[in-house]
Amino acid sequence: MVPSETAGRKGRQPDGTSLTREVKVGRLFTQTGFDEDGGPILDRGSTSYIAHFDTSEQFAAKLAAEALARDFHHAPRLAVLADGARWIWNLADKLWPDAIQIVDYYHASKHVNDLADLLKPACPDPAAVRQTLKGHLAAG
Repeated sequence: MVPSETAGRKGRQPDGTSLTREVKVGRLFTQTGFDEDGGPILDRGSTSYIAHFDTSEQFAAKLAAEALARDFHHAPRLAVLADGARWIWNLADKLWPDAIQIVDYYHASKHVNDLADLLKPACPDPAAVRQTLKGHLAAG
């Protein structure tokens, strides 16, 4: 970010300033086919993005408007993939209450590692616990 974009924003620098800003990004797309292994195939030309520095409420309105314009309310199945932030799940519950909610792999892995760390005092072999948990994560 250039200084004019972070001016006046609270941050984590020692002097309280910010060097970054949070951007909210939404990607809407359709997938109606599968490859020979059963994996999803993204529909060509079906992706649109919403990216803003707005508040979560403003972002939600823009995302909902794009989904409405794209006729997503007629989709047979919807999924929301996110980092697990509470505001995102609240948004998903409000906009698409029947959507499948999925935590992205990176953040799910972090949660698994955090859980393994919490279990260490009660486990004789913490490395085995971590490996077991990661095995469950990989299995999906």
